[in-house]
Amino acid sequence: MTVETSETSRGGSPWPNRLILAVWFVCFSVGALVHILTVAKYGLFLNDPADPLPMPFVVVNELFTVLNPLTIALLIFKRRAGILSALGVVALVASWLPARRALRVTPTLALRADE
Repeated sequence: MTVETSETSRGGSPWPNRLILAVWFVCFSVGALVHILTVAKYGLFLNDPADPLPMPFVVVNELFTVLNPLTIALLIFKRRAGILSALGVVALVASWLPARRALRVTPTLALRADE
């Protein structure tokens, strides 16, 4: 499977494209493994009792359990759709992480610090 871009069609090296795809493949593989192990340990739509999360965050976590393997399969078989899926998953993570961090802040402490 070669990646055809404007540079590779003119005789450039396909190695930068292959390296990027390899990094994406490894990252999404690790993410898929972590999410699948979390589901195996706690079950669907359940989370760690020591660190409970609100249900919307648990649903997003379960969504990653499906999206990461799907993105890997698309990167292998349908490269363009895989790249779009990868960008969508990355955008979802980019908005999910700050919201999770903000959820852990106690509102009264935040208001006191604001004075």
